[in-house]
Amino acid sequence: MIARWLATSASAVVLAATVATNPATAHADTAPVNTWTVTHQTAVAAGESWWENPTHSSTLALEGTLSNSSDACYSLWTRGSRDSQPFPPNIGTKRAEICGSGDVDVSIRQATLPNTWWQITVCSGTLNMDDCAQWRDIDLN
Repeated sequence: MIARWLATSASAVVLAATVATNPATAHADTAPVNTWTVTHQTAVAAGESWWENPTHSSTLALEGTLSNSSDACYSLWTRGSRDSQPFPPNIGTKRAEICGSGDVDVSIRQATLPNTWWQITVCSGTLNMDDCAQWRDIDLN
């Protein structure tokens, strides 16, 4: 009986150590990470998204890069919609821009309410959303 208790206790300690060092579960205030990629002409935006403080009022977090392999200018945009309402056309928030070849870092923190869905796109130019890739859902758990 004592040997069984020791084996069970040792297993519990190993499990607790594994959970404490696993980045996906080490912080109770961060949800699992998802990836996203959007391509438009010579620009690519890619990165990760997750919820910070996933409670009643959360923060959407996105980290990644906006890359370009030409002399043209591109911009990264997001938009949100609540309670399954249609996304409004040509309404979004510009989050990053690049002109010429290279990479720029993308770091977004957006306070959001429950039941809000988010999308991301890359557009040609930096002034508007007239010529963009198809909007992509930001998958979040």
